Parts: sequence; structure tokens; C-alpha cells
Amino acid sequence: MMASEPFDMVIADVVLPDGSGLGIADAAQTAGIGDLVITGYVLRLPFDSLAAYDYLMKPVRTQELLRAVNRRLGKVS
Repeated sequence: MMASEPFDMVIADVVLPDGSGLGIADAAQTAGIGDLVITGYVLRLPFDSLAAYDYLMKPVRTQELLRAVNRRLGKVS
């Protein structure tokens, strides 16, 4: 979809039924699209596996999500 539709940002969960959201985040970064990763497994992932990503830990709170999205879109520092 990222190749055929314009997106400002992609939000992906790390653990998906059919793969990893990190692959989606990588594709977004390559395409110049903002990315945000969400996970409930931050302590179970290999050390430094999320270093290249902006991420939020579950449970995600609304205000936390809004701040992260605005920061990634360059609307808030």
C-alpha cells in the first residue's frame, strides 16, 4: 500500500499475525514516511532491536500517542 497510496505516517505493532511490524516500519523509513512502532514486548525483544525506531509501549495512552504522532510529523518538538 505504501507504494501505491500517499501516507504521512505508518503506525505498526511489532507483533503481527503475519509477520513483524518492524519490517513495515523499515519500509516506511525507506519510503520517507514517518513511522511509529507500538509493542507490549519491549522487555522480551533482543537488546537494541528498537533503537532505530520511535516506539511506544502498550498499553498506549491517548495523549502519549498524540504527542508521538505530532512529534513524528514534525508538528511538536
